[in-house]
This record gives sequence, C-alpha cells and structure tokens, in this order.
Amino acid sequence: ITYYRLQETYKGIPVYGCTIVLAADENGSVQRIHANVVDIPEALRTDLDMSEADAKESIQKYLEDKGKFEMELSDFESKTPVIYAFSETPVFAYQMEAVIDQELYEVVIDADSKEVLLCTTKNYTEMATARGKDKDDNFVSFTANQLAEDSWILEDTERNMRVYDAAKQSEI
Repeated sequence: ITYYRLQETYKGIPVYGCTIVLAADENGSVQRIHANVVDIPEALRTDLDMSEADAKESIQKYLEDKGKFEMELSDFESKTPVIYAFSETPVFAYQMEAVIDQELYEVVIDADSKEVLLCTTKNYTEMATARGKDKDDNFVSFTANQLAEDSWILEDTERNMRVYDAAKQSEI
C-alpha cells in the first residue's frame, strides 16, 4: 500500500492540520481515505500582514498571560501564512518557530487580532517504540515521541504516516 497526503489549501495558503490521506494498492486503486478538511468562508481576509515586532509582542504577551514571566523569547523565524481552522471560525494566521528559553516552539498567531492561537514545544522529552495490531490483525511498530506530559506524536516513517492531536483533531 502506498499512502498519499494532500494538504488542504485556500487561495494557495495551507490550512493548518487539514489533509486528505489516500491509501492505494499496487494497481493505484484507492483502498482507504481519511479526510480532515474544513470549509473556509469566502469572506476570510488573507491580505493581513504581521511585523516582526507584532509577532514578538504577541508571543511575549502570551507568555505573560500564562504566568511565564521568567521565560525569554530570544528569536523566531520562518513566518509562514496559514489558515488556522481549529478556532471557532477559521482565521488567517502566521505560523513560525520561536526560541523560548532555549527551546524551540511552534507558534501560530492570528494575523488580525495578534492573539497566539497555538504555542507548543517542538522538543521531544521522551521517545518510545509503540506496538499494536493493524486492521488485518498484524503487529506493527512505530515511534512515539512525547512532547509534554499528555501530548504525543506517533510516527511511522516507513509508511509516511503520523498521528498527532491538533486542538483535539486527529490526523493520520
């Protein structure tokens, strides 16, 4: 089986965490489809910009609101436009990587309100091998990376699959 992952986009902008995964047999026939896509309103503005100063201010305010006054934002990079669809309504946002207290974080900031929508570590704290049975009752193994006490990413790089929790939305 070959797996194909298609990224949902809106006006050429990726929709964060929204994909379609197709599983095809050796003849190219689709055997399974998993879709995690959303409808994006036509009126969604995608022409908003965010300065570096705005992004840094938003992240610093987020840290202070979380009571993390001692945490220091030292750098961020790769500001990428995305549609973030895990809030009440989809919003145009910017995804970036930020170095906070010498740890790498993924941050998504609403381009209009400048609110931090997501701030999660990209540093794994523990790695383990997980095993389980597939739909054909065969044992399979894959890597599980712990991000936080209650947050894991499960990866099967051999079959190009991963499972994670994006605002309580699963992706395979």
